Amino acid sequence: MPRLYGYLGTAADKVFRHLFELTNKGYAKYESPPYMPLSVERIGTDTWAVSHTYVQNGDLMRDPEIVFKLVNETIVPIEYRQDNLGVVIYYDEIKDLVKRHECAMFCVTWAKNIKQQFPELFRKPKKVKP
Repeated sequence: MPRLYGYLGTAADKVFRHLFELTNKGYAKYESPPYMPLSVERIGTDTWAVSHTYVQNGDLMRDPEIVFKLVNETIVPIEYRQDNLGVVIYYDEIKDLVKRHECAMFCVTWAKNIKQQFPELFRKPKKVKP
């Protein structure tokens, strides 16, 4: 299968699908000090927002927030927001494949970080012996 821009690769895809399954019907916030909280929210039928957040001067800051959409069973980042820099990029409106690829590669790195920072979310349940 050819490499598609916007496609996250198997490892990152598994991380984000797992987060989406954990919050399939709504919103969840996870904490793992000393890291910033991780929020996952279903914002549409096939759309989720994933973000790290902190509070600055009473305002909730996203650092970052990525909105993902499931397109033909492929997870595609469609929006990037970094509040402390005032950056919002709508990738579904950008035709520049290089910029879309850069966002996808950021998501690959971010997925690795999330898995390391929130290991309890990815542990398999222990089987209880009778």
